Amino acid sequence: MRQIGPLTRVLIALAITFAASVSPAIAQMSYAPLRTPAEPVLQLASFRNWWRSHEERNDDIEGTIETDRPDFTAADTLVPKGWAQLESGYQFTNTKSGERVKNQYSAPQLNLRLGLSEWVELRTLWSGFQTTAERNETTDARRMDTTLFNLQIGFKWKISDEAGLIPQSALITTLFLPTAGHPGEDKVSPMIDYIYGWQLAEKVRLCGSTGMIFADHGDVHKTEFYQSLVCEQAWVEQFSTYFEWYATQTDSYYRLASGHNMDGGFTWRPWRNIQFDWRAGFPVGSADDTFFTNVGFSARY
Repeated sequence: MRQIGPLTRVLIALAITFAASVSPAIAQMSYAPLRTPAEPVLQLASFRNWWRSHEERNDDIEGTIETDRPDFTAADTLVPKGWAQLESGYQFTNTKSGERVKNQYSAPQLNLRLGLSEWVELRTLWSGFQTTAERNETTDARRMDTTLFNLQIGFKWKISDEAGLIPQSALITTLFLPTAGHPGEDKVSPMIDYIYGWQLAEKVRLCGSTGMIFADHGDVHKTEFYQSLVCEQAWVEQFSTYFEWYATQTDSYYRLASGHNMDGGFTWRPWRNIQFDWRAGFPVGSADDTFFTNVGFSARY
């Protein structure tokens, strides 16, 4: 009998998890009368809502802005229909390995999300550039270079509302476009990310994400799996803190590598459509001494 490989097992597990979340929602759906072909187009054309005043559109939504940052786990919610949301950030990473000290600066980490309907949003993400400064503490030799990140474009789909053990969930489908011009990166790389969450108590929420990135670097095919869990505590409506674990595993022709990370931070929403955030974290079990921190700003209109 042919043995099932690790990638096939992961895909089967994702399919079962996805089906378990979607099937109850489908079972509860009511079938509406057939609509004319023009109606779905008009429903998706929610951009017309942006011509209305900000105060009028505020009455259409509940709660405050919800972003995909600052943690590794994206939000299990979508941007409201007819709204645009821009998220940004700056990250600093310090790594010390023996005599070598490396500092990395990354900005502006732009994520533009457009609410097309109640069940789908358009999203484009460009992390910008990363500057790396290295120094040898013994010889004082220094090196600095700057690289660009590839552009991401895709959609986030609403999958299910929370109902008992069924989580509130969403699915991100994204393409990494080879816009940065890195050597060997001349192909489009797809990514899928399934996000899910449960309200454990009035102000405590548990969320997670399971995803994969399929990349080709020259003749080498690389698959990256990742898993995360995050617990968020909302102290008041405007201020929340969280603690998170996430792990990545890269499977390529030459090697299998994995890494675990811990991070925590807060989000502060002084107004319902504005968010400031901060996080800090470190890898677990790494031979290098690494620390990273990130600050961000997001706005919804």
